[in-house]
Amino acid sequence: MSLLGELSRRNVIRVSTAYVIAAWVVIQVADLVLENIEAPDWVIQTLMLLFALGFPVVIIFSWAYEVTPDGIKKESEIDRTASITHVTGRRLNHVITGLLVVALGYYVWESRSSRSDVSQAAQPAIAAEAEVGDLSIAVLPFENRSNREEDQFFVDGMHDDLLTTIAKIGSMKVISRTSVMEYKDTTKKIPEIAAELGVATVLEGGVQRAGNQVRINMQLIDAGTDDHLWAEIYDRELTAENLFEIQSEISSAIANALHATLTPEEQQRIDTAPTKNLDALDAYMRGRQHLATREGRRLELGLAEFERAVQLDPNFALAWVGVADSHHLLLVYAGSPPQESRSAAKAALDKALALDPTLGEAHASLGVYYNRTGDHARGEAELLKATELSPNYATSYHWLSNALLDNVLRLDDARAYGLRSLELDPRSAIIAANMALVYQTRGEYEEAEAFSRRMLDIHPNFPELMISLVNVSQARGEIAESLQHLEQIVEIDAGNLWSKFQQVANLLLLRESDAAQDLVRDLQNTAGESTTVALIEIMLATSQGDAARTTSLIEQRLAGRTFDYADAFAAYHAAMVDNNALAMNLIRRSFSDVDLEDPANWQQMTARNSTSTCLVSWLLIESGDVETGTELAQQAVQIIESEFPKYSKRPLEHGQEVCYMALGEHAKALDVIEGLAAANNYTTWESFQRLALFEPIRSTPRYLAVRQDFERWLAVERQKAGFSRPVGAPL
Repeated sequence: MSLLGELSRRNVIRVSTAYVIAAWVVIQVADLVLENIEAPDWVIQTLMLLFALGFPVVIIFSWAYEVTPDGIKKESEIDRTASITHVTGRRLNHVITGLLVVALGYYVWESRSSRSDVSQAAQPAIAAEAEVGDLSIAVLPFENRSNREEDQFFVDGMHDDLLTTIAKIGSMKVISRTSVMEYKDTTKKIPEIAAELGVATVLEGGVQRAGNQVRINMQLIDAGTDDHLWAEIYDRELTAENLFEIQSEISSAIANALHATLTPEEQQRIDTAPTKNLDALDAYMRGRQHLATREGRRLELGLAEFERAVQLDPNFALAWVGVADSHHLLLVYAGSPPQESRSAAKAALDKALALDPTLGEAHASLGVYYNRTGDHARGEAELLKATELSPNYATSYHWLSNALLDNVLRLDDARAYGLRSLELDPRSAIIAANMALVYQTRGEYEEAEAFSRRMLDIHPNFPELMISLVNVSQARGEIAESLQHLEQIVEIDAGNLWSKFQQVANLLLLRESDAAQDLVRDLQNTAGESTTVALIEIMLATSQGDAARTTSLIEQRLAGRTFDYADAFAAYHAAMVDNNALAMNLIRRSFSDVDLEDPANWQQMTARNSTSTCLVSWLLIESGDVETGTELAQQAVQIIESEFPKYSKRPLEHGQEVCYMALGEHAKALDVIEGLAAANNYTTWESFQRLALFEPIRSTPRYLAVRQDFERWLAVERQKAGFSRPVGAPL
């Protein structure tokens, strides 16, 4: 008999088949169980090794031994005429059939479960149009296959630039760089990544740089099936022109593979190389990576890289945008001089748009410039144009959402744009911080806190997300908790001036003037020229009742154009020290794009800053223009009462008590003050105490009762914050 025939007679083939199928089923089930109990990887690996080692043992055993009615015996001791291997073979056939049914059932269940998980988890943050549901992609960080550390910036830059090129395809949803960079060197599987990012396809790649040659490997994967939709290898000479040519080819290939619409304008933008200077491109890539951190020191390094890029290639439009964005961000995160920063940003943007008027990134940055110089209409128009020219540029939606937060009547739009930016960049810390601010501004404090804490699990050391917790705590009157959050922020980012501003404000509210003064001295030594430090000094001088110093600080430190919010803040403090003329001048500057006395502008003014609008009404009445001031207060109250509730759940936090006092409606003003006190919201308490506007109600029983409530609340919060010593007499 042949060897194959003998193997069949002795059931070696059947036993081996049954062993392999049984081992597969056991390993699959074990993998599922061990994953759910978070067992270490070596457990399943050991199990697989044991099954592999057991396979030759099973083969040898089934060849040398036979199962008989009298037990297991050596095959050589059994008379062929008495052998029952044919009976055992039929039994093994039944076993194999049963195991195959079990294996097939498990495979079907696992496949459906996997697809269901991916389908459900991949839903975007907001509903997208049905026809573009599958036209979504995440470009994962590329592998540095040269294994040289000095090439990593180049590889990361290649990834960044290709992602930017693909994002020009408007019919697709392309996840932004900040979200995909989290998956660098990840061990997560493609379906899991796609589910977390809300995409249907994933692009993987590797870059190998060797001298003047570069090899780029790309593969496009269907996240639902794990199938390869397209793959290609590019071997080219390392030149800027070749790199952009490869990116153009890859982008077009992806559009074709996914049957995405690619307009002639988009194709032209994809085919246009932003620079032919490889060193300029390298500097630009480094600058982009520095900019993404939002850290003051890294922002300065980024600016230096962008400036080097435009020196090497003055026609590099995107690099000029990088210069402008660096100045914008340095102004916010590092307290750079406002006038100088804005002028430098505008000059850079003029050059960028002269080179390429269709550059969406440039229009987004220009929108920020106009918003910060008070021209909000042009700012919004530029940001909207950016979303049209670069529909996958998450930053333009982020900045648009943030700009609209200053207008209560546009809070629905702010939310929609914020969600769109989050859909395009779901793991971005700064976009998440903006979304938390959207919830907070709408008065949705529970949502803001829950969202912030959820995103802090991903970005535990990102100060801007912690700021949302600070704001929510303050709105609830939990000042001790707010101070704890602020201390965490300072530990992470000692140069965060906003946190220092809030620390001083909270300390003054808790009557810890000495501690506040110590903080201010430190700030004067480290960041004395900053506008934020000037506002802190103004706040301290007002709380100390030093009217002359408050006025002097405002006139000297805020002499040039600053920010809308800075002028509005200073105006309130000027009014608290009875310098109404200065207060009016500052408010006019904060509303520089409108005529305060024109009724056609009053809705816009109220929507943008209702507290300042009500203050204007009182200042007009005090100056003798009783008719205009009264009409403005009446219209502002009507808008706050009838329109604001449609967009905000903060009915008592819009400064309407100032309008009521201007109108002489003291009972309604007290209703608001009592409502704020009931919620332990005393953030505006000092204005009630100091503004001459509130003098008529300070001796009334209702106001004195609120004052007693404040003193009780103050004692509790001081104790929570660890301030146990007696305080001076109340204001």
